[in-house]
Amino acid sequence: MVFRDELFAPDGQSHSYFSLYDYDQKRQLLYLLRSFPEIENTILINLKTGFNQQFDGIDIRVSPNKERITTVERYIGEENITIWQKHREGSYQIVYESDPSELKAHLAFYQNREQKHDFEDVDIEWQGNDNVLVDFYYLINETDDVGYRVRFKLVKADPTSNWQLIPIK
Repeated sequence: MVFRDELFAPDGQSHSYFSLYDYDQKRQLLYLLRSFPEIENTILINLKTGFNQQFDGIDIRVSPNKERITTVERYIGEENITIWQKHREGSYQIVYESDPSELKAHLAFYQNREQKHDFEDVDIEWQGNDNVLVDFYYLINETDDVGYRVRFKLVKADPTSNWQLIPIK
């Protein structure tokens, strides 16, 4: 089921669409995908409490202690990794956003300068509460299944330190 948001587009040119992204029956969490022409966002709805929040990006993953969330934003030719921290009132605030130049420098190691490879998918895996692995998958040609993976690790060494992006080659 997909819903179109008419109120979002007063000029009638650009609409957002809502669709079911995921449902966690055990925790009673509903994830909706809000798609715009340029970007996609995820809306988390707690069906028990009514709490809801919109997150920039998709591929939402929650840390083992439920205190952090990771999302990935996909733009045309650009990706962004965001980490959100839960606050006392229950909402999540951004505590880390990847530096696009840092991601591009690592991606350039894998990509041919004359050809931009097509972004296919992303996997996010929390390996503890302060350690997350992010894998980007790219197709070499959009007409076949040949591709490659580019891997990053995000680490927070101690509670007072900043998140560090570590490219894995």
